This record gives sequence, structure tokens and C-alpha cells, in this order.
Amino acid sequence: MSITKCRLCGGRLSDNKCTFCGLDNSIYHREKKWQHSLNRREAEHLKRQGRQPDPSRESFSKTVQPSQSRTAKKEKPKQDIRARTPRDSTARQTRPPKTNQTAAQSASRAAYDTQKKAGKKKRVFRRSLAVILLLSLLPSLLDLGKTLIGNVTSSLEDTGWSLDNIWSNDPSPEEDYSDVLDAIRSYDPETYKYDPYEHVTEEIPETGEEFETVLGSGCYMVGVHIPAGVYTAELVDGSGILSGEHTEYLLYDSVYFGLEPDYDQVTIREDLRLYNGERVDIDSGLIVRLTTANAQPLEQEPTANPLNEPVILAEGTYVVGDGVIPEGMFDIFPDTSGDGQSSYASIDLNFPNGISVYYWIDSPETAITSDEYTDTSTKNIVFSEGTEVVVEYGGVILEPSEGYYNVDYKQYSQ
Repeated sequence: MSITKCRLCGGRLSDNKCTFCGLDNSIYHREKKWQHSLNRREAEHLKRQGRQPDPSRESFSKTVQPSQSRTAKKEKPKQDIRARTPRDSTARQTRPPKTNQTAAQSASRAAYDTQKKAGKKKRVFRRSLAVILLLSLLPSLLDLGKTLIGNVTSSLEDTGWSLDNIWSNDPSPEEDYSDVLDAIRSYDPETYKYDPYEHVTEEIPETGEEFETVLGSGCYMVGVHIPAGVYTAELVDGSGILSGEHTEYLLYDSVYFGLEPDYDQVTIREDLRLYNGERVDIDSGLIVRLTTANAQPLEQEPTANPLNEPVILAEGTYVVGDGVIPEGMFDIFPDTSGDGQSSYASIDLNFPNGISVYYWIDSPETAITSDEYTDTSTKNIVFSEGTEVVVEYGGVILEPSEGYYNVDYKQYSQ
């Protein structure tokens, strides 16, 4: 009878090949034909010797006559194994030819390998389908979670309890947590506005000195290079990000300056609060003006840099402290000397504590400058021992910074 479906997955066949899993079903026909040929040859060989085929043998398991029922087999008297005589040499000659047996085994192995590959395809398909379903249900799951949190907090408030009471093992509901509960219920990620100063405990005095400065690419420490105060930041030229970070106050603030409001770029930022100990980073290609009317006294002024020799780095990877780059603070310039040098370069710093920073260094020919700011270097960059330094797109020159101050290098390794 002609087989029209795949023996493995049930798919439609075309020239004995499954159009779904790719299995060549002719393997089954060839294996059956080989097995039938082996059975017939063995039967003929036994007949010439005057013996009958043994129905219990595996090769004849499919040729048992209908009259040999399972019941009849069970009633067959058992032989005494101890009385069995050794097989003679003629019995050993009844084994099928080795070449045909090997061919049958090869066909079986091919069928097994094909089934294994098809099964793997099915598993990959099922896993991919599960991932797609999970992603499609994720928004609904998030909404459900938010609803459950709202219901739980509402029930706690109605009973006079709060989550903080339970976590602190305090059975007293006397303390008022209504503001926390209100904040949880009113949270909406679409309307939530981030407050970078939420955890700041320091107060900047309203009175102070007037101060103005124009800064380009680099890293500046508040209290050393910039006095603390409430500033107005204005775009002078270029585009890029000005960011401020203070680890003690969990403060991170960033302003994207430029002339493209469609990309959330601005030309001015008011109420920019800079606190002592805060680090201010300015992108390459950006110049900004900072002005304040309440500048506070500096905590520490720049001191003489203990390093006095520049370091020239070609493209490649280095480690601070390996004999090429000493630990210290540098201004970074592109190396434009010699033929074939690039007019720009990039440098990656991968600190031992896992923090990475990236700087793009423009040459004087391509750097953004103004009448108020003409320095084309990236200033006051800390190189701590053990830091991996990767230079690309051209060489750089590390000049010891004039804005050097006493740096706690341990913070870059912890």
C-alpha cells in the first residue's frame, strides 16, 4: 500500500520526503526490504539443512503464523537449560551475512538521526512560540501586578496596617504611612517626573558670590574646579550632554544641550544645583556657560600635579601601572603628529570597580571652539592603577592636568 504521510510527524510526502520535517521516508522501505531479504535467505539456508526457523528469534518475530497464538506459546514446555547441548558449527553458519546486517543497521541509524533532528526543530519551535506568547502577555501581567499591589495596600490602610509594620515586626499601626500608600497608588510611569535631588540632604545657602565660567569637554569636581551653587547653564556652541553625579546623595542629573527640540535638546537649563563633591562631566563637542549668584567657597583648590611628563599612546590596549601609563590625572589630546594620523580619537577607560567611561577626542581642526573657550582637550581625567585603557581611531597624548587635586584612587577599585 502506498504511504502518503510521514512516519515521523504525519506531514505530507513529496517523492517520499516530508514537506514539514524533511525526513526521507524511503529509509523505512529500504530497511523493511533488507530485513525481508535477510529473513528469506536465512529460511532457505535452514530448509537446506532440514531444520525449521526458530520463531523466537528476532529476525523471524514478524513472520509467526496466525495459528501460533500467545496462549500456545505460553503452553509450550520449557526446556532444561542444563540439558541443552552445545551448538554445532552448522548453527553458527545460519547468521545473516555481515554486510547486509551492517547495511540494515546503517539505515536504522540514518532514520534515528533524522528523527532526532526533526525533534530538535520541534523543540526550538515550541520554545520560540513560548517566548512570543510571554512577550505578548507581559503588558497585561504588569497591569495585573499593579492592580494587585493597589488592592493590597488599600486593604492594609483600611485595617490600620502597613507593609512597613509587617516588615519591621512592629504590630503598632499608630505611625501614619498614608503618604507612602498614596505615592504607590498614584504612581504612573507615563506621568512620573524624576527628581534628581530627591535624596539630597545638603542645603545650598541662598547667599554667596557671583560666579561665571565657560567649560568644554572634561570632568570637573564641584568644590575644586567649580564652586557649589544654584546655576543657570546655557549652550555656547555644539551639542551634547552635561551630567552631574553625587554617589553619597544618589544624585544623577543630565541635560541634553543642542538646537533640536524634537530630540529633547535644550539651549538653557535653570535651577541646576551643584553640590560639593559632585562630579560634572561635559561631552566632547559641547561648550556651556555656567552662572550663579550664590557661589560658595571652594573646599579644595587645584594643586601641582606630581606628574610632569606626557604619555603618547598609539592605537591599542593598555593597563594603568604597566610601565607605560602611570596612575594620575591627565588632559587628553589627539596625537596629530606624523603622516596618516587621524584628526580624532576615542578612548575607553574600564576601571577595576566595573565602571566604564568613553571619551571622543577631536583635533584642533575639528573641535568645537568659541571666542570664550578655545581649549580642545578633554580635561581632568583620572587614570587609576589597574584601569584598562583602549585607544581607537588614532593615537592620543596624555598631558598631566593643571586642574589636579588630591584624588582618592581607591574609590575606582571598590
